[in-house]
Amino acid sequence: MNLRFTVSVEELGARDVVADNAEALVEAFERMHPEVGAAVGASLNDGVLEVTFSVSALTLGRAARKANKIFIDSAVESGLKPAPIKGIEVEVDLGPTPLQRRLRLRRHRRSDGSWQMPSFAHGLWL
Repeated sequence: MNLRFTVSVEELGARDVVADNAEALVEAFERMHPEVGAAVGASLNDGVLEVTFSVSALTLGRAARKANKIFIDSAVESGLKPAPIKGIEVEVDLGPTPLQRRLRLRRHRRSDGSWQMPSFAHGLWL
């Protein structure tokens, strides 16, 4: 199963820092996990940086664990200051019609100063 993850990170997409942050993040993905074909964009009005990358796995749970590791590896490698994850979208390629589903995040956020992926409400993200 092929899945495309889009992780939205708050604060890193502000107009005055977005170009440098986007470059740092995409270069980190290219160094750490070039196989995922990461692309970085931003929502300047919201100050959100979005990174999209692809993962292949046999199950959604395995894909989520793999995506978690890929994102954390690359975020740490980027040297960017850890920032809150605003949301994660997952698009599943089921053939000719992709299924896109926005997974609901648990409300509490960790703030220990390190990169953390949030937990999904249904317990998918570990």
